[in-house]
Amino acid sequence: MPRHPPPEPGPTAPVDAHQCARDYRLGRAGPADIEESSHDAVVLGDAVWDIHACTKISLPTIGLCSGGTGAAELQQAGADQVHAHPAELLEQLGSSILGELLERARGF
Repeated sequence: MPRHPPPEPGPTAPVDAHQCARDYRLGRAGPADIEESSHDAVVLGDAVWDIHACTKISLPTIGLCSGGTGAAELQQAGADQVHAHPAELLEQLGSSILGELLERARGF
């Protein structure tokens, strides 16, 4: 299997996900810290903390209940859309904000 190089440091890196859980570190980023504009990104999260962090910096979010958090909690936290699990998101991709982003990207 081919090995891929580690991701470039950017607005978030794998270590950020571990370190920012429950303390809103990601949410402390400001617009200048985000390299891509919010209409060029969608964040998938399975915890209230994911949604809170992203809504603080105006990133659209899709909540996934697969992490043990319920749909009502994710919606209350500010998720733009909520799906029961990743397979449901894939089934409804065309009508999701992720699908809209993919369609815009194909148009470039």
